[in-house]
Amino acid sequence: MSRAERDWYLADWATALGKRQVDFVNDLNWNKARASLLWNGKQGYTREIVVEVARYLGIRPYELLIRPEEAMAIRAMRDAARQIAIGLPPPHRDRDDSGSSSGSNERA
Repeated sequence: MSRAERDWYLADWATALGKRQVDFVNDLNWNKARASLLWNGKQGYTREIVVEVARYLGIRPYELLIRPEEAMAIRAMRDAARQIAIGLPPPHRDRDDSGSSSGSNERA
């Protein structure tokens, strides 16, 4: 499976969290071949592998199926929604979508 066709983001998540293939070999007791095949998307994954990797990386299993940036955006939206639901203002953002400071240009 090529990187363009892959359907999980093991290497992206590992890199984002400062992990390398060798860490999976050492910390999860994987052999080098398994680590390489999974890392490069050349071996399919099972539910057990997804759960094991998610626990190791400290993320939710479904997050391995989306890019880290998307997962972080979803987390931020969920946190903002939770804040609104309990009656608090949403978390402060440093910049709005246009790139200008949100504190300098309040919208009514």
